[in-house]
Amino acid sequence: MEDGFEINIANFKKDIKNQKEELNMQFPNRPNDYVDNLRAKIIITDDKDLRRIYTYSEKVIFLTSKEYQEYQKLNPFNMYIKSYSKLFKCDDFEDLYVLKFDGVAFGNTYLIKKSERGYVVTIIDNWIS
Repeated sequence: MEDGFEINIANFKKDIKNQKEELNMQFPNRPNDYVDNLRAKIIITDDKDLRRIYTYSEKVIFLTSKEYQEYQKLNPFNMYIKSYSKLFKCDDFEDLYVLKFDGVAFGNTYLIKKSERGYVVTIIDNWIS
């Protein structure tokens, strides 16, 4: 599984905490600046359940598709958009899904398989411009 990784659902919260602690140990003297307080990710979704998720200390702004259309009118030059496709179920396989990610300069296609402990995620295609 060299091109993939497994997400263990039982340990997910602990793993996120450990990653943050490791980053703080690697970069202990990095001061927080004013811009750090302004950074946020924007997720566009009309799914009411997704809008209620806990974002593990990340600043996330959830917008509906209608709210995002209004946002685009105010910010027409915001080209740094990352997009994720819907999670597509593979027709002939049980518990197997495809997810596409596209950024400004690169993108990946992920194959996601449900496992006993969580999910195994493998990159099956990518592009770079």
